[in-house]
Amino acid sequence: MPKLTETFARKVPQTKSGTDKHWDSEVKGLVLFVGKKSKTWYFQKDIGGQTRRVLIGRFPVISADTARQTALGFALEWGRGAGKIIQIGAPTLEEAMEGYLGSG
Repeated sequence: MPKLTETFARKVPQTKSGTDKHWDSEVKGLVLFVGKKSKTWYFQKDIGGQTRRVLIGRFPVISADTARQTALGFALEWGRGAGKIIQIGAPTLEEAMEGYLGSG
């Protein structure tokens, strides 16, 4: 695993098909997805048996340093348990009812 730097992100070639994933050696969960047309930063972590992935942004609009700082923030928050309550996708009917009934 390389350290995901500005130089690495700039030099890593686009793929001819599919997506390559490059994981950072320093910030666990920071990953650069490289496809045919774009390079995209994500933060990914397994929480409660499910993989959670959050989009950070596209390179070069989002620099390697900004992606790293954002990933560190997610790692800190999710380490405190915030990742368990982050809603990814639409809630189930049961979750929506619990949220609605619990807020009144």
